[in-house]
Amino acid sequence: MANNVVDYRAPPTVTKFMQSNARMRVIRGPFGSGKSVGSMVEVVRRAKMQNRDKNGIRRSRFAIVRNTMPMLRDTTMKTWFDWFPDGSCGWWKETGKTFYLEFGDVKAEVLFRALDDAADVKNLLSLELTGAFINEAREIPREIVEGLQGRIDRFPSKKDGGATWAGIWADTNSPEEGSYWWAMMEQLDPITGAPRPNTWDVFVQPGGLLKVPNPRSQRGYDLVPNPDAENIENLASNYYLNLSQDASDEYISVYVLNNYGKSKAGKPVHPLFDDDFHVAKDELIFNPKLPLVMAADFGLTPAISFQQQDTFGRLLALDEVVTEGMGLKRALEERARPLLNRKYINADIYVTGDPSGSISSQNDERSCIDI
Repeated sequence: MANNVVDYRAPPTVTKFMQSNARMRVIRGPFGSGKSVGSMVEVVRRAKMQNRDKNGIRRSRFAIVRNTMPMLRDTTMKTWFDWFPDGSCGWWKETGKTFYLEFGDVKAEVLFRALDDAADVKNLLSLELTGAFINEAREIPREIVEGLQGRIDRFPSKKDGGATWAGIWADTNSPEEGSYWWAMMEQLDPITGAPRPNTWDVFVQPGGLLKVPNPRSQRGYDLVPNPDAENIENLASNYYLNLSQDASDEYISVYVLNNYGKSKAGKPVHPLFDDDFHVAKDELIFNPKLPLVMAADFGLTPAISFQQQDTFGRLLALDEVVTEGMGLKRALEERARPLLNRKYINADIYVTGDPSGSISSQNDERSCIDI
């Protein structure tokens, strides 16, 4: 850095992330992908983009949030000072954990906040902010995110012209399936898991390596360099291969391949399920010449999977109906039948389900299978 100029070149996905003006945006990637540095530079970039007030000053106030003070101090703040040392384009005040950006016509406060206890949370959610950056977002609870939504776009005040742009951005390693961050990034309801569109802008970086199936390998696969991996030029030689040495499959999947983590809420139904191997890269196409299987689970959360076995012997899951607090008849009428009429109108359908569905009701003697 010289003369307040930062020599920074963002990786491709980070570039798209920084160009987004969404009120809420998230980037997830593997270790070493450059997402945190890009998010730090974004603070200064957004401060520079604010309009001048009546005195010709671009004013703003941003919070940088981490889950604990040790993590804030040892990782988040260290990255910040690597790029913006005290005295380079502003000055640091230990009391209040605030960096005062001052260069050209820019005057901005950058507040570093940890969430160690209730007092820290109360302090964070009482701030008047332009925007906020959440570092390693998967560790931050939903309540904080939603609380921050009410604190941004509050500085500068409207009487002083207001903020030119306001929003929250976050970086993270891939979160666990079933978590709040996973649900929001996948456009799902965080409580029910049902599809629920939102306004989040999500950016996913390529994994550091690629997994290639190999039955002869001890793991059942080989790891090879990913030609699309980002920030490689700033990493040690063979960084991701060395990171994978003696690591567990789950560690490699999350921190190297950038897949969602497996939920630890209970024992997986299929412990060997692998996104890379079992999830199709392209849309699966229904073959009207082959039977369509409707496989159902019952209860007050009925779920129905629409499947075919193709000519190669593979079982293809084409569609699914997932419900919450809905009886079987209603699920069939409101979810399954419209889907059949829309996509599988001439299908030769075979229906099966959980064996418990053969138990007759005490009311009308009909079982779920009968329905």
